[in-house]
Amino acid sequence: MRIQEVIKPLKPLKPGEQRLSALKQQKQRVTDQVKAEQNRVKQRRATTKLQQSQQTLNKMKQAGV
Repeated sequence: MRIQEVIKPLKPLKPGEQRLSALKQQKQRVTDQVKAEQNRVKQRRATTKLQQSQQTLNKMKQAGV
């Protein structure tokens, strides 16, 4: 069997189906962008918290506690 015999060409989508497909793809991209931004915010918060903890620890060491 040849590859050409196995692969069937796709039918062109109707205008309504094209719009629906495009909207689904757009939704997925936006969802991915929201998740990425949420992860960046979490990372920023964790970094800030770690820096504050290190500063507190350094102050305690300097005070001799």
